[in-house]
Amino acid sequence: MSMPYRILECEKCGYTASEFSLWGRRSYRVDGLDVPMYVRFGWCARCEELLAIESFEDADTTLKEVEDARGDLHRYLGSPLAPLLGLLLPGRRKALGYAMERLHIGARRLHVIARRRGTERCLSCGSREVIPFEGNMDLPYDLMNRSFQGLRLTGFVHPGCGGIFFAKPSGVCINMVMPRRWYDFDGLLIEEKWPQ
Repeated sequence: MSMPYRILECEKCGYTASEFSLWGRRSYRVDGLDVPMYVRFGWCARCEELLAIESFEDADTTLKEVEDARGDLHRYLGSPLAPLLGLLLPGRRKALGYAMERLHIGARRLHVIARRRGTERCLSCGSREVIPFEGNMDLPYDLMNRSFQGLRLTGFVHPGCGGIFFAKPSGVCINMVMPRRWYDFDGLLIEEKWPQ
């Protein structure tokens, strides 16, 4: 399925970056588990570009997910009949396994956030010399035409230039095949696999 995307453009020098650099599935590989990696735009001083960088701003959301998983586990295991129900109801066993997986992954994600917040890396070159994008690139979305509409000054200043980035629709929809990427705990790429 094709998707519309937005472009960020500097109003002073004309430099552009597209949000599809944020697309794709990325994970940390921690203790044999794939832990979701969240990304956001950031300015990389080494690349001199606006690219995907690590994001650790999801601690509250992840903590809620862990608490929800713990509540589900308590509900599934808190009854004296839990072992019998697990034998009789395969769907209950599957739900229990899913809750345990959510708990393990959420706990590992919180560990990554706690240890790595403030040391975000550029996911293109691995540099830690990044400035997180702190702007608003929201644009109205037209469901009928499947496109973004309008322009918006983001408030993010282009490092080294001084211009302000504005968000605008790309005007096209694209369908891209993205690789699956895995990173180590420190945010360095360890594997990339393209779909067959």
